[in-house]
Amino acid sequence: MKKPITHLIISTSSSNEYYSGEGDYCLVEFSADYVAYLLNYMEKVRPLHQADQNIYGLKCWDARPEYFQFNDKLEKIVDIYGNLASDVPSGEPILLEIQPGFNEEDFSRVECQIVHILKDEVCWTAYLKHTNIQIESAPILKKTLLKIKRSFVAS
Repeated sequence: MKKPITHLIISTSSSNEYYSGEGDYCLVEFSADYVAYLLNYMEKVRPLHQADQNIYGLKCWDARPEYFQFNDKLEKIVDIYGNLASDVPSGEPILLEIQPGFNEEDFSRVECQIVHILKDEVCWTAYLKHTNIQIESAPILKKTLLKIKRSFVAS
């Protein structure tokens, strides 16, 4: 039986072009409930946007993601397609069926963590602790979330 996709790594960008805040990547742990939560809110955004073109999405507090700087561990992690995580192009999700093996000291200290849920994608943002530097993940498309959801059903 195939394992579910439990973790996703995605590259980030920063509001400071000279300093990423040591948050080059965002690590998100998934459960069947969390992916259902995201997909459910995506469906709620669609009619809101149809009723009012100024409504593009929802923002919710979400401390689930961890942010980290590029490190040697990325060169040892293999995604579900057999690619080394360090070889996956920036902006493309790295899907994992295992805990990637990071330690607490690998993660940046952040605050004001938010998930942005639009009708067809999600992304996560945070501020580097005690700064005005915002870190934002690349967007994750709905089709990727559906793939993750299917992996939980098949396991």
